[in-house]
This record gives sequence, structure tokens and C-alpha cells, in this order.
Amino acid sequence: MTRLIKGIFFDLDDTLVLTKDVDAQAHQRVCQLGRQLMPGLDGQRLLADWRAVFGAQPWDPEHKVDVEEWRAGLWRQAVNRQGLECGNEAAAQLQACWTTSRLELFRFVPGVDELITSLAAAGYQMVIITNGHHLIQRQKVASCEATRLFTHILVGGEEIRAGRHEKPHPSIFHRACELAQCQPQDAIHIGDSLTCDVQGGIEAGLAATVWVNASGAPLPEGCPQPDYVVSSVLELPEVLKALEAGPVEADSGCSSGDGSPAAAGARRCGVAAGKGLTVAA
Repeated sequence: MTRLIKGIFFDLDDTLVLTKDVDAQAHQRVCQLGRQLMPGLDGQRLLADWRAVFGAQPWDPEHKVDVEEWRAGLWRQAVNRQGLECGNEAAAQLQACWTTSRLELFRFVPGVDELITSLAAAGYQMVIITNGHHLIQRQKVASCEATRLFTHILVGGEEIRAGRHEKPHPSIFHRACELAQCQPQDAIHIGDSLTCDVQGGIEAGLAATVWVNASGAPLPEGCPQPDYVVSSVLELPEVLKALEAGPVEADSGCSSGDGSPAAAGARRCGVAAGKGLTVAA
């Protein structure tokens, strides 16, 4: 039988690696260090203030300031919001703690090695497509040793610096198709972002999109509609089985993966028994 799917594209953060969990542990280490360096520091407020300034601008948009120096400045701003002094050395120590801890903990989800090895043995061509600062994402790629398993890795920050686009622009998915030597209709993409991964895959004309919904949250109203919903990337083989089996019989309604109604107007779906896998018809 001719395989319908030839290429599989993977998001990195919170798909192949549980980045939110990694960040939570790294944050705690930074808080501990901050309290040692600056007695009286409120660790939880530090994180809240840091997230605010980080979310506004995580790196110099003109790339004139080194990303580590820039982020040290963000820690300094967060500390200063508590009326405490934070010199350049202390700020640099906080950022070094953040970076070192994050990269030390940045590893593939247990079972990913076996998953990718088995998919490669089955003949699938695979590409990682990850957004973010070019240096930061390459550090992450090195920390989880992604090149052991993936020949092709596209970093959104590198695409932008080359005058191209990151997710959700179709062009980065089409570049992945070129690397995988397949057509968009022969490829699928799996990731945790409805905007970057699901909408991007839809606009690129891929055969299917797979949303990693680790929390089991309902599908938000008006959001892009993924073809499949899984709780973990490790459920991907069930998706491939469903795809290779052809169209799925539609049920009377659609679930977001946890039994709750999906967005109004979503396509009807069937649920693979025992796997928590939602399949849009």
C-alpha cells in the first residue's frame, strides 16, 4: 500500500520538550539565587515582574544588544520594581542561572527518542520547525541533542534574519517540505500552538495538523481547527494510523480531547478508543 504521509514536521517547545516544566524549575533556581544576592527580595513577585518585561520584548529587536545582556537587563528591571538595587553583576548572575538551569534541564520528553527512531525506520522524513531567537533556539537544539535524531531543523529566528518568515507563515512549512522532499499535501505538522502550528499548517496546505493539548483545555471559540488533538507527542503513531486508514466516520459532535464541546462550527470528529485522541472528520 502506498503511504499517504511522507513528511512529519515537529514543533520543539512544549511538543518534543516540555519547556513550561523546564522553565518552572529554572525560575525557582533564579528565585533562590535572587534571595541570596538581595535579601528581602520577593521571589514570586520577581517572576511576575520578569514575565511582564520578558513578554513585552524578550530580546533586542534590532539585534544590536547580545541576547544574554538584554535578558540580564530584564532581570534588573524586575528587581528594581520592588525598590531594590540590582547591579550589572547581580543581573548577569541571575541571567546566567536562568540560562544554565534551563539548558541543563532541556531534554526530550521520555519516549521521544524511541518514537523518532521508529518513524525514521518506517521511512518518514522529519523536520523540526521552531520559532524563537536564533541563538537561544540553537542552544536548546544542542542541549536536547536534537541532531542525533533530526537531520533537518528550521529555526524561525534564522529564517527572519535571512529575509524569510517564521511560523505561522506558510513559507517555513514549504521549506520543510523541500527538505523532506515531499509536497504539502503529503505532510503533517504537530505542535502546541493553535496560532503558529495549527493555523500555519492549515495555511501551508498540509495534509493534517495535530494539536498537542497537554492540559486538556477546551478548544477556544473561533480558533483554528486542528485535524487531530493529542495530549502528548507520543500519541502520534495513533494519528498516523488514522491518517493511513483514510477518512474517519463522523460522530454527532466534536470534543476538544477532554470531552468538552469544541468551538462552534468545528468539524465533527470521532475519538480513537483508549487513546484520548480526537480525530476531525
